Amino acid sequence: MGIAHTFKDAENIFLLKEKNSKIPFDIMHLTYLEYDKNNMHYLTAKLKQSLSANKYLSDFYEVLNTHGIIQYVHDNQDEFVEILKEVLGKEIAFATNLLNYTNENNDEKLAEAFVCRLDLQIKKCINTYDSSLIVGIMDFYGEILLACSKYNFMQEFLSFFLTDYFISTTLTDTDIIVYKTNMALKFANAGKQLNIVMPWMVSYFKRSRSATVDLNRYKIESFLLTTQSKKINSDICNALTDIDAHVREHIADIIGEKKLEEATQSLHVQLLAEQNYYAASSMIEALGKIGNSESLKYIDTWFTKHEEELISTKHFFIFKHIRVAVAKLDAVYSKNFEEKYKNYFNQLLW
Repeated sequence: MGIAHTFKDAENIFLLKEKNSKIPFDIMHLTYLEYDKNNMHYLTAKLKQSLSANKYLSDFYEVLNTHGIIQYVHDNQDEFVEILKEVLGKEIAFATNLLNYTNENNDEKLAEAFVCRLDLQIKKCINTYDSSLIVGIMDFYGEILLACSKYNFMQEFLSFFLTDYFISTTLTDTDIIVYKTNMALKFANAGKQLNIVMPWMVSYFKRSRSATVDLNRYKIESFLLTTQSKKINSDICNALTDIDAHVREHIADIIGEKKLEEATQSLHVQLLAEQNYYAASSMIEALGKIGNSESLKYIDTWFTKHEEELISTKHFFIFKHIRVAVAKLDAVYSKNFEEKYKNYFNQLLW
């Protein structure tokens, strides 16, 4: 009996007892289906009824596993599932169909009304349960929103989630940014609502500096570095013109690591206009990593324009970045550059 209840569909395992028979005292608290051996048709009907009633729960458990939601709660799995059942009430089947992408009626108004009701329940959970359960609850909510990404109302919900959703909650700022980052990455990985999540991820670089330890920034950087999406790569290129220099610097570093050839022209244009030396140094190194020989003239033009000020303000670190970049583009130019500015290299703190 103990082994049977460890099965995936344990809710469809029934204990039977013959009418008027005694039950061992240590399992008297369990629920049984009673039968009369002279009326087995009744037992058959009762089993069919119970199986039918439990089917929606079996499907629900299955979809939680399929979406990897169960893995977030580990030891609290039973409590977590009970919370979701309480949150969803009679709408478990609707939620299951959404997560299975089998919402037969495809009614946007029904989906929006469901998400509105769920949203209120999720906020109550945030202010009620501990963090180990909230992680799973937020992931479930994220999967529901993602399943609704084809609907027009989702833009408003997602934008609100990434801005003011948590204002009335008791979560810390640290927890809030984790949930926002996870939500943005969930949609980005699925290639959904990129017009909302990509600007949010790019703007994250404004609040997080490279010199600080920030796991959320690392997750965003990792995604941007590994994605093969043409749309996202195009958005990365466009971010080179962001008004914030920290963003331009981060984006140039990502482009360089990816050796994103389609960004070459954007790097050329932005470098010529770039006034921030840290952003410029990242762009120069990115051009070196991409390895297009045409980039040399843009690097040379930018350096010639800023050479006098770089020397007078002792921004000698730029010389190092140029040396690294041009070494990959033109051996002769690299040798001449190294010889001409060797005195400045000696002043660098390595």
